[in-house]
Amino acid sequence: MLPLPQYPYEIAQWSKGKVQPNCHIAFQRKFYSVPFEYLGEEVEVQSTQTVIEILYHHQRIASHKRLWGKDTYSTIREHIPPDKIFFADWEYSKRQHNHLKRLISQAKFQYPNACIEDINYANDRKLDHEQILEIASCNYI
Repeated sequence: MLPLPQYPYEIAQWSKGKVQPNCHIAFQRKFYSVPFEYLGEEVEVQSTQTVIEILYHHQRIASHKRLWGKDTYSTIREHIPPDKIFFADWEYSKRQHNHLKRLISQAKFQYPNACIEDINYANDRKLDHEQILEIASCNYI
């Protein structure tokens, strides 16, 4: 008798998908990246309990660990075109967002009246000094 295989057999399911402009395919409300060379192409998706494999003309072009959350993304950085990589780098975007938030917050406290003294409040312009101060305080941000 032969020994049992190292890994148990997994039943695979097959479906089709189309590579979207964001270089992902949708599969059961989860999104898996595909190399950008295949944008707009129809691909086959082989899914098991643990892995999602994406094939184009029976050749594997991407493989991902299966996701189980709803509306989640699995993105391989190399799948994104070089001119769009900035948008795919969520961690970088998050750091930039926090940095900008901090700069705006500092500006609110350090320079609340910057350039307001340079505004001409002559009667013919009908500028309200209080409204301009309120806008300059950035309380709406």
